[in-house]
Amino acid sequence: MTDAPTPGNRPTPGAPTPAPAPAPTPGSVNKEVPAEAWKRGLAETAEAPANERHTALSALLDDLETQVGSL
Repeated sequence: MTDAPTPGNRPTPGAPTPAPAPAPTPGSVNKEVPAEAWKRGLAETAEAPANERHTALSALLDDLETQVGSL
């Protein structure tokens, strides 16, 4: 008996190879995406009046430091 490949177990030439799923992150496992919230906060800070930006940026940086420290 020969072990000739059958059409069912060979990849189709030219067919796209599925990309591997990205590794889960702590945020994706918990259904939280802190980076997205941080980016929204940064965008809102950019639109804030100049005298409020410093305080808002400081809070965002403290939050980022907490997130990075928890990794």
